[in-house]
Amino acid sequence: VALAFYPLGAVVELTDGRVGVVAANHPDRLNPRAPGRPVIAVLADADGALLPRPEHLDLSASARGGVLRTLPADRRRELLGGRYPDLV
Repeated sequence: VALAFYPLGAVVELTDGRVGVVAANHPDRLNPRAPGRPVIAVLADADGALLPRPEHLDLSASARGGVLRTLPADRRRELLGGRYPDLV
């Protein structure tokens, strides 16, 4: 059984304020940090401005930062609804 704290498609806020969607999870069962360190497609910067195209960030390869929380529906709709209606 492979567990992931953040399922594919979950919209999350990172500790630095950027917002993205979980694009992949790491199946490494030997690394206890893997379930909490997914690959994120960053969609918005820390100020809430949408990026021209997603930037992929592999949290398992980064020593700092991580997922702060999943975004509630109202915040997803407010921030991403115009460009990414399938994520709200």
